[in-house]
Amino acid sequence: LLYADEINQQVVEQKLALRDRTADDTIWKTVLTKSVAVALTPLTVVALLSGAAIDIALIVTLAKLYGIEMTQHGASKLLKEIALSLGALTVSELAITFGLSGLKSLLAAAAIPTGGLTATPYVSVALTQAAVSGVSTYAIAQVTKTYLANGATWGKGGPKAVVTQILENLDEDSIMRQIRTELTTKLELKSHYSQ
Repeated sequence: LLYADEINQQVVEQKLALRDRTADDTIWKTVLTKSVAVALTPLTVVALLSGAAIDIALIVTLAKLYGIEMTQHGASKLLKEIALSLGALTVSELAITFGLSGLKSLLAAAAIPTGGLTATPYVSVALTQAAVSGVSTYAIAQVTKTYLANGATWGKGGPKAVVTQILENLDEDSIMRQIRTELTTKLELKSHYSQ
């Protein structure tokens, strides 16, 4: 019986590790998807709405992975609660989205009259906006993952405690570099194949 119990414990641990890896893969793919969507969208409102829709879809997907039933409405409420708890990160994403979307629109509009001279700054601005948006989604996903792994509860400290712990361990610069690198590689491959 002790041997069977030990084997059972190992199987449970392997299942949890597999679920965690699957969640991390899903999170990273979604971070890149949202980053691409934000980078390619010149309109601020569309970028914000599509970004929120992607975050909600991620929350629903993670909930399924963790065996917790969640509707889009429930995911939307959870996203709002997490965004409020993230505070400064959410505000900075909104400010950067608004500011960079305006600059991106100007650069796009100037592309034709300048013969494409604004293309390089446009890509730089788009990558920065995408990276900031991606970091926000990554943070939201990590908070969601912790919440779901705890059986859809926040624990003693509530959402602020979970968010504080996640943000303390979040390496924003590294995540932003990785997003920029992957998006740049994808853009280079895309332009290579279109030639």
